[in-house]
Amino acid sequence: MSWMRLISIVFAAALLVSGSNAARAIAPDDQRPNDGNEPTEDLLKYPLEDLLAVEATSAAKRPQRVADTAAAIYVITQEDIRRSGARSVVDLMRLVPGIETGEIDGNSTAVSVRGFTTRLANSVLVLVDGRAVNLSAMGGVMWDQMLEPLDTIERIEVVRGPGGAVWGANAVNGVVNIITKDASRTHDRAARLRFGTNDAEATVRAAGGAGMTRFRLTANGRQISSAVENSAGERDQLMSRALHIGGQSDTVLNDRDTVTVRASAGLNDFHPGDPRHNSSMANGRASEATLLARWSRRHSADEGITTQGYIDHVHRTENGAEVSETVTDLQGDVRGHRNGHEIGAGFDFRSTNSRLSSTASVLDFAHSTSNDLLLGAYVQDGYWLLDRRLHGWLGIKAEYSSISGLAIQPSLRLLYRVNNALTVWGAWSRAVRTPAAFERTAIYSTTAGPTNEPFYAPIQVRVTARGTADLQASQLEAFEAGLRINPADWLSIDVTGYRNRYRDLIGYGPVDVDPLAFAQAVLTHQPLNAQYRIRNNSAAESVGIEFVATAALNDDVRLDLYGSAIDLSYRVTDAPALPGIPMGSVVLPQIPPLSVSTVRPVSAGIRLRADPFSQIEVDGSLRWVSGMHDGSTAARTGVDLRIGWNPDERTSLSLVTRNLLDREHIDFRESFPMAAPELIERQVSLELIRRF
Repeated sequence: MSWMRLISIVFAAALLVSGSNAARAIAPDDQRPNDGNEPTEDLLKYPLEDLLAVEATSAAKRPQRVADTAAAIYVITQEDIRRSGARSVVDLMRLVPGIETGEIDGNSTAVSVRGFTTRLANSVLVLVDGRAVNLSAMGGVMWDQMLEPLDTIERIEVVRGPGGAVWGANAVNGVVNIITKDASRTHDRAARLRFGTNDAEATVRAAGGAGMTRFRLTANGRQISSAVENSAGERDQLMSRALHIGGQSDTVLNDRDTVTVRASAGLNDFHPGDPRHNSSMANGRASEATLLARWSRRHSADEGITTQGYIDHVHRTENGAEVSETVTDLQGDVRGHRNGHEIGAGFDFRSTNSRLSSTASVLDFAHSTSNDLLLGAYVQDGYWLLDRRLHGWLGIKAEYSSISGLAIQPSLRLLYRVNNALTVWGAWSRAVRTPAAFERTAIYSTTAGPTNEPFYAPIQVRVTARGTADLQASQLEAFEAGLRINPADWLSIDVTGYRNRYRDLIGYGPVDVDPLAFAQAVLTHQPLNAQYRIRNNSAAESVGIEFVATAALNDDVRLDLYGSAIDLSYRVTDAPALPGIPMGSVVLPQIPPLSVSTVRPVSAGIRLRADPFSQIEVDGSLRWVSGMHDGSTAARTGVDLRIGWNPDERTSLSLVTRNLLDREHIDFRESFPMAAPELIERQVSLELIRRF
């Protein structure tokens, strides 16, 4: 059965769902709260000060007004999601200042915060309802496996800056916290169909309940065709197909206790449109399954207890490499008040079983299995002073990892309300990143030189890089400062500056350099065998600034102006030398983390949201990004546009266009592992949403 036919069947199932009356037992229409997809009163109609009162939980694991949070936090709301025209979580990340995204090969995406952009960007912790989705074996996030339907997402909270004092390891440069909707907030049935020049997607949703239990079931399938440039310089198509099913139930036990159960499974396969082309094209299959259970007891709006456990299994094969990982996690949090103190504490226990294997000739692993344990606990305290004008917050998390030992991650944050129009804040934090199993066990071999990419001309070099079992955790010390200004009731400005100092970054360092072999290679033109180790060999420092300005010009028009700039420098700290001869820096170069050079120093953009006529919505964005620091991609300007029509309360039709100014362009080039770069084409799609 073809995938297009499968998508059609999924959509047709919506018509069958609409014939059922099961979901009608939930509540009468006039008692149904908005589930985030129905065209109700637009956020454009709200005063700007109401929007600034939006609460977020990611900075301290407790509800806080964004305006009162001493952190650079950005919330993508339901309305932002609905009007974005996005087809994935990655598309939504482009709405956030300070986040850098790059499409690599049609199936792979690089997403990072404040630099270090690679496909396996491992300095950002990504959560879905408190469940970490970072693949421990590889260190980063496989964004193509993030298949959660967008209409089930309540909001996305993005913290730019370290969050280790609350969330623990790998929350180094930022935290992306995806929070899904309670099942009681999606109690209608809906179908969503999207067809475009290079994609097709269908999603169906059903809901129901019995007694105090409400449930939601979703299914979606998609197909994406991407143009790529393979290693032979030829144009080809990469086909990506995915299917995802999920369900959630929420049971209200009494006026304080709630139990939530979530389960989901997904399958994603990708392959070249023409299999005759060589293996630099992505080719493989990925699957995932998750079961999560959570018990919550709420004493008040910001007091309560939560205990959550989950099991997550991921299996992925790609170009001969195979990763299988099972995570079992148990965590608990408590928050409360005592004598004016906002107290929070919690624990986390996680067991990760990973298996790595490869049939590719260039990749092997010293150990195929890894069993890692993590045990952590945190405590935090916040307090208001000076008639609630000065707020101080101190948090610390102690975490023991069987990989890298004990890590202490503290954070101190201060916020001061100068007046009703000006708030300033500052923070000092430490955070760590745990080495991935790939970095500890991989054996990677390749050849470079005059016949391939220049490595050490005119010598051809056979390079072997081996993982190191006793790698140390990379560490960050961060200093942040920000201000929030509301010079008028229609204008808000948010500016953040930061300075990050990194040490023990993981790169590649030469070992066993033989000067006689080097001389022989030069004189005889024989290949030089170069042995490298993956090791903690680098330090880096970054300085940057981010800003967002929001202007509500009237009840029907809102503008967002945003931008960021970063200067990132690094130095090699581990340069071994032969006795009496500084060969470590002469014969073979030290290689820092490759992500230090894949940085776009400057980006800026503007977004427009307007309701020019009744039932008509117009959303547009213009974004400019500078070229990559390493020169691999050029600067570019992109324009996206969405026009929406809501003929009635249950129907929405949207025309979405992306990259209006370019016929095609290369967005990002991954240097390791090599990947065929995607040619981002102009895209046009039509989306229909129907609620029953």
